[in-house]
Amino acid sequence: MLRPCPQSLAQKPQERNARHCGFRVDKPHSTRAESTAGKELIRVQLGDTFWAGHLHIVCSNPAPDGSVVVFNATTPRSDSDRNCILRAGEHPSIEHESVITYEQGRLLSTAQQNQLEHSQLFPRMRRERASSGLIRRIQEGALKSDQTSIEIQDIIRDQIAQG
Repeated sequence: MLRPCPQSLAQKPQERNARHCGFRVDKPHSTRAESTAGKELIRVQLGDTFWAGHLHIVCSNPAPDGSVVVFNATTPRSDSDRNCILRAGEHPSIEHESVITYEQGRLLSTAQQNQLEHSQLFPRMRRERASSGLIRRIQEGALKSDQTSIEIQDIIRDQIAQG
């Protein structure tokens, strides 16, 4: 089961290691896609979205270690990072103005992806894929934001350069 990790929540974004994604994995899982009744699991992919309290958006292809960058959208507050503002309807799950919370950007490891995909709730958590234009805006905002970890910015920068 994925649970918020108190150590991650207590750290300022600049101090947080992006590898420590803020979720704790209760049981270890294989780092490779596993087979279920002869079918290989499909990992989360660029543009996939899921609902876990807020809309979460996968904003990278898998890094060399298999992890993916995930950001979430939330209702803006007065102190919110405004590098990427989402308008109602830009994604079917965005019903009012929202912002991407770059300070909460995380890398979802392959173990966490496996656990998420094995969750009985995951089919109900999945949402419609984000458009390529929306993904590009989120990525560009991540590169501008001083709240995005350097490691996540490097992954996004490398993937944009690869096209």
